[in-house]
Amino acid sequence: MIYCAITGEKEIESAQEQFSAALKKDARLYENWTVGFRGGTDKVDLYWHRDLKFWYGHKRLLNRHWNIFGATPPESRRSLNIDCEINVPYMGRMSNIQGIFVREKSGSDEIFVAHQGRLKITDQEREGKKFLDWVRATYGDRQILKDIHWDDTKITEAIIVAALNDPKFLRSVKDFIVKGVNFKNVKRGVHTFVRT
Repeated sequence: MIYCAITGEKEIESAQEQFSAALKKDARLYENWTVGFRGGTDKVDLYWHRDLKFWYGHKRLLNRHWNIFGATPPESRRSLNIDCEINVPYMGRMSNIQGIFVREKSGSDEIFVAHQGRLKITDQEREGKKFLDWVRATYGDRQILKDIHWDDTKITEAIIVAALNDPKFLRSVKDFIVKGVNFKNVKRGVHTFVRT
């Protein structure tokens, strides 16, 4: 199967709307919640999935859709840390933004959300290929790593997180969040392995 990156502004906007709607559906809303990240905090509406134990938030930033995730229940505290992000540029390809929407080259209408693998551990440390290698070594064939073809003939590797219309979409997103949390824990020397 060959995956092609979606780079057009209208197509990305449509995919983002579908992505957000799927993550908000049947979730409990926590309005204007404080989320913390290295360097600051922000207020975001959070959508908590109690059964799967993760929340989602979205905000439009200068050059990207800020899609944030966490596993700490919002009712447990008024300020939460972000565990994982799948940020998507408004158009084109930006090497510093890791989230992308892709589709199969076969002409299928099915759209997937993918992550190119660079995770921020600290302000100074960003792990790219190491995260992809760790996912491959730790999860093997259970994790989908694929080549992504771009308009300019460039090919990059990415983790296919989920198909947007898959009935198991939320479970697949949760699995990706757990992988990100576990990788960060390993890099920080924490030996607790979170299960899905």
